[in-house]
Amino acid sequence: MGEAAGERRRCRLLRADVWTDNRELQSYYKNLGFTHVRTVVRDDYPSGALFQIAV
Repeated sequence: MGEAAGERRRCRLLRADVWTDNRELQSYYKNLGFTHVRTVVRDDYPSGALFQIAV
């Protein structure tokens, strides 16, 4: 569903924010071919690891 929706909207990237302490989910995205873009650590917002993949 995500890829089809992206194609309809002419999106080039699919991005996912992951909690900075969720190493298992980060590994999951990496294994799917996502690239780690950056990690931002904030006390008030734990979802700071950004991953993306071309669609």
